[in-house]
Amino acid sequence: MSTLFRLNCNGVYIHHMRDESPRVEDFPMHAHTTHELYYFIAGKGSYSVEASTYHLYPGCVMVMRAGETHHLQIDPTSPYERVTINFQPGLFQPIDPENRLTAAFVERPAGQRNLYEPDMLNTELIHACLNTLALQGRAASEEQKRLLTISRLCPVLFEVYQCFSAEINRPLPRQTGPEDIAGQLVQYINSHLCEDLSLDALAEHFFTSKIHLNNQFKQVTGSTIWEYTIIKRLLLARQYIQDGMLAGEAAAASGWKDYSSFYRSYKARFHVSPAADNPRKKQKLAGKM
Repeated sequence: MSTLFRLNCNGVYIHHMRDESPRVEDFPMHAHTTHELYYFIAGKGSYSVEASTYHLYPGCVMVMRAGETHHLQIDPTSPYERVTINFQPGLFQPIDPENRLTAAFVERPAGQRNLYEPDMLNTELIHACLNTLALQGRAASEEQKRLLTISRLCPVLFEVYQCFSAEINRPLPRQTGPEDIAGQLVQYINSHLCEDLSLDALAEHFFTSKIHLNNQFKQVTGSTIWEYTIIKRLLLARQYIQDGMLAGEAAAASGWKDYSSFYRSYKARFHVSPAADNPRKKQKLAGKM
């Protein structure tokens, strides 16, 4: 894996990567607490977001909102190149109070309308903005990086917003087969996140076998039902904690029955303890310094 460009500046993380021989196991299903804009440059594969699968084309753009699970299925025989941009959901609020720049991320059902194909976009504009970011970002001071990042990302997000506005009234394609079952599971899990989501309970609810249910789900998402549930519960708990809730309360409120299991899973995924993510805890630690 080769890093061609990387920038981390005040709530925005950008990296341009290329893998000459991508390994499938390097791209498990995951989710972020940030929004993600993904620009696919080269390779062969597809991207699953929640329970929808999208085929990738060079020059296409994908958008994933905070909390949306996504899983890349890449062809290991072709070089894979992409630019990913992660940013905090409220980053553009001061200059875009109506949140139009992030409408394509949040004003749609989860796992729907994630992909924008090259013929829908001004790819020359997107390429120029990202190229300028890379060229000027390397030499920019820390003060300049934020202004550079915002000024180059806004045209890209506005381009996506225009495409989203043109597409929003078109009917969504009907899901069939495994995607239909996985979609129903995703909707049910997210609506009942704090309830019993064991395979036994889900199989009883959907009137089918545990093996069939899990196989259909994994075929679409690249993850087991339990792995998906864990990610969703951890993301919800982290949001509660970062909003000021105590770790134990957040664990219980997001469906965890055992705090020790929650603690281990939280630290493994976010590389920080639950308490350390609490803003009140951070303020106390800062006051002692």
